[in-house]
Amino acid sequence: MEEVRALVTAALNDLGFGDAKPLGERLICCERFYVGVRIDFEGISAIWLSEAGHVRFVDDSGKLLRIKRFAERKEVVRTAA
Repeated sequence: MEEVRALVTAALNDLGFGDAKPLGERLICCERFYVGVRIDFEGISAIWLSEAGHVRFVDDSGKLLRIKRFAERKEVVRTAA
């Protein structure tokens, strides 16, 4: 979640919303599973879905402003004990 928050903070600055007042975070659920989070600010929201690999930024009317992708991650594979 810290990686998501860091990406959101950087993107808000790029979009000119660096001083936007935070309004809260909401978990996104699908069939009783947590699948993402929506972080709301005054005038803009960031929506992250765990399987998407990016964060979408939308304004209060729902207009898509930007999509920011995460840096590619290397997966760690562990063998069963």
